Amino acid sequence: MAKFCPDCNSFLTKITQSKDLLFQCTRCTKTVPSNAEDTLMDAGSNLTSDKKMMYKTLIETSSLLLSRRLVSHVCNKCNFPYSSQFLVGGSSVLTCDNCHIQQ
Repeated sequence: MAKFCPDCNSFLTKITQSKDLLFQCTRCTKTVPSNAEDTLMDAGSNLTSDKKMMYKTLIETSSLLLSRRLVSHVCNKCNFPYSSQFLVGGSSVLTCDNCHIQQ
C-alpha cells in the first residue's frame, strides 16, 4: 500500500537504515514514522522475497541435492538427456542437470 506525505501529498519511500521502519517524502524530505500495520506489511513482503530466493537457489543447485531423483528427460533448451526431479511443497519439479532451468 502506497503512503503519501501529510504535508505535500508526495510519495513516501521506506527508510530501513535503523531498526525502525520510517518513511521519507520524495519532495519535502519530511520523515514520517510507521504504524503497526506498515511493519506487518513490510515483514510479509520480505517473507515473499525470501521464499522466491530460496526456490531460485533450490532450482539452481538441484543437481547437488541428495534427495533428488535422476530421470531420463530431454531438456527443452540444451537437449541434455537427464534431469533432476525433487519435491517442493508437495509438487514435483524437474530441472535440467546441465543448464539448471526448470522444465
